[in-house]
Amino acid sequence: MELANEKHLYLGAAPDTFLGSAVQTARQAVERGLIGKVTSCFAQDNRDYRMMGQIVKFIPKEGGGMGFDVGIYYVTALLSILGPVEKVNGFLKYSETDGRFELPGDPGFGESYQIESETILAGTLKFKNGAVGSLQFNSESIFPEQPVVMISGTEGVLYLSDPNCFGGKVYYRAKGNSEKIELPSTFGYSGNSRGLGVAEMAWSMLDGRTNRANKEMAYHALEVLHGIAISSKTDETYRLQSTFEKMPMLKSGFMPDYLAADHLPVDEEAALT
Repeated sequence: MELANEKHLYLGAAPDTFLGSAVQTARQAVERGLIGKVTSCFAQDNRDYRMMGQIVKFIPKEGGGMGFDVGIYYVTALLSILGPVEKVNGFLKYSETDGRFELPGDPGFGESYQIESETILAGTLKFKNGAVGSLQFNSESIFPEQPVVMISGTEGVLYLSDPNCFGGKVYYRAKGNSEKIELPSTFGYSGNSRGLGVAEMAWSMLDGRTNRANKEMAYHALEVLHGIAISSKTDETYRLQSTFEKMPMLKSGFMPDYLAADHLPVDEEAALT
């Protein structure tokens, strides 16, 4: 970041899934006051690290734990909607046993491997806007994953889809209503749009503005996770040193990409600027 600032260069970072139709739809609902004043949020995901660690070999290594590997998608999604975090508390849990390669055909079949990364990362967040959040990423569980993301307000609750994906359904439950309804989306990029952040950064360069998947938000998201790890080690609240400025949503109203496949006109430039 310091080098980019010194040389006046753009710097972007993954994840860019928050630019997809699902998170953009949720953010629009929040900013239009659909759920009233946001008071809390909750994000949870689970995996089986014993299986995943055999397939994705960096997961058992230090720094490859579930919070940093996949939790960053959840944190980034919440930051893009709710803004920066003020302070965090957290707990990390580590496996008491080694893993073992059990997949036939694996070069290390039958051998054990050390699990250096945390297997559970849990934390509480205090956002600068006053909302309180809770995170829980558990790899001592099952696969496939069971992602849960909720944003609660004084007038309703939003249920988001998997932040590791661009698309997905967003549901809304209004105050006094026992049923959830699906919110319609007028945003594009509901399919696998990996690299969307790069494209948006290219347009931002042409327009002379800050890119949405920018270094400041990416750094802040990482500091949230590191802050939880530090809090777990020190048994104290960690106050974040960094911050970022929320960027505008992508523009809505253009044809989503599943219609673009039928060669209908899509003004991507207008959507990304």
